[in-house]
Formats: sequence, C-alpha cells, structure tokens
Amino acid sequence: MEILDKETLPLLLIVEDNSDVRYYIKDNLKKDYRLIEAIDGEDGWNKSISQIPDLIVSDVMMPKMDGFKLCEKLKTDERTSHIPVILLTAKAAKQDKIEGYETGADDYIMKPFESDELRARIKNLIEQRKRLHQHFQKKGILDLDQSKFTSFDKRFLQKAFNIITQKISDSSFTVEAFADNLAVSRSLLHKKIVALTGEAPRDLIRRIRLKKAAELIEKKFGNLSVIALEVGFDNPAYFSECFKKQFGISPVPVSAKKRRQLTTAESFFL
Repeated sequence: MEILDKETLPLLLIVEDNSDVRYYIKDNLKKDYRLIEAIDGEDGWNKSISQIPDLIVSDVMMPKMDGFKLCEKLKTDERTSHIPVILLTAKAAKQDKIEGYETGADDYIMKPFESDELRARIKNLIEQRKRLHQHFQKKGILDLDQSKFTSFDKRFLQKAFNIITQKISDSSFTVEAFADNLAVSRSLLHKKIVALTGEAPRDLIRRIRLKKAAELIEKKFGNLSVIALEVGFDNPAYFSECFKKQFGISPVPVSAKKRRQLTTAESFFL
C-alpha cells in the first residue's frame, strides 16, 4: 500500500463561520488535502496571506468580511491572485451568483451541497491548474492573453520574464536576486511561480536561459563556450548537460535539420 507524504498534498483553506459546516467539509476532505480553517472572512484573509493555500473554499455570508469581499481582495492582491476560490452560498438568486463570478470566484456551489460535489469541484480546479501549467510551458508568454490567468498574474509573469531576460547573461543571478527584483519574499516567489507555471523559480530561470541558447544556436551566434556564457552558464559541460536534458539533443554541433528541431522543440517564452 502506497503511503502518501502529507506534506505533498494540496493545502486548502476553509473559510466558514458555522462550526458544523466547517467540520463537515474538513471531515470529507482530510484524506486528500492538508487543511487549515478560518472562522470568518477577516480571519480567512489573514490566513490566506500568511499560509498562501493552494485553494480556498469560502462561505459567502460571514461576519467582519463576507465571501464576496474576501474573494475580491484575494483576486486583486499580487500575493494571492493566483489562488482558486470556491464560494458556498444559500443565496439562490441569479444576481448573487453573477456577483460571485464578478469578484473573480472560480466556482460557486449552492448550499446545501453533497460532499461528493465539493470534492469533484475542488479536484476539477486543481486539474485545471495542472493543465494550465502544461499550456503555459508549451505556449509561454506569447499565449498569456489567451490563458485563464488573472490580470494581476499576467503582469507578474510578464515582469518575471522581463527580469530573467535582462539578467540572462549574469551567472550570479540567483533565486534570491530574482525575489528582490520582484520585491517579494523568496517563499512567496516560490509559491507564486510554482502555482502559475508548475516549476520552481530556479527551473524557470534555467528553462528561459536554455531557450535563449537554442535561439542563439539557430542564429549561429558562436561556439559552445560563447553561447554558454551568453546565457549565464560558466561551465560549458554543465550547459551542454542541461541543454540535452531539456531538448533531447546536444547543443553543438548540429545539422540544419536538427537546428530546426531544436527551435521547434519547445516554444517556451518566444
């Protein structure tokens, strides 16, 4: 029997002022997710900022801050704009549902609800995020406007891409420097980049460096050592190893046919 590492499970935040409903949700999700809970919208906001969960399930009618306001704050703050939000409500009016989506909610479930429905909706949003990672890694920044990222996340990714490309020849450019340039903590950078791209910041930097190297090879920019230095690799042998791992072929020398394969093998961040 496979034993799951609890720390690898998605982290869910349940925001609900009714303790019975909170227990019902927790009891049905505890096997598949790590769970934290908040007793009202204000508590939910504070825990969203401190914990940066992978998904949030929130009631709408709550004291201090309702679910609509919480969702709006989450979706308009760079630290939390990427987090999928499911709103729970007993309000059946069409306008209430429209208001929920207008605040940026990713899904909307009417109370009372079956636990199977909630689990299915959560799983669907997490799977959507995985597909978005695959789409992003295939299409890159070119297709950003057609993606389901929020406007805040699009700006964040564009800024991240610009910083990496500006520093592409700097072999001393680290994840710490990346976070400093984005004016975020290293932990937030890691969570945000992983949530949006499916890759750790270090891997994202390497991927963009190697994609640039592929372009330089196609343009016959120089020999292996020159190209490696141009994209921030001090060690040509390590550069070649990373390049082959990403593209499946060695960087140089390559035939014209292989150069075409190289430049079309991955369209990441063209």
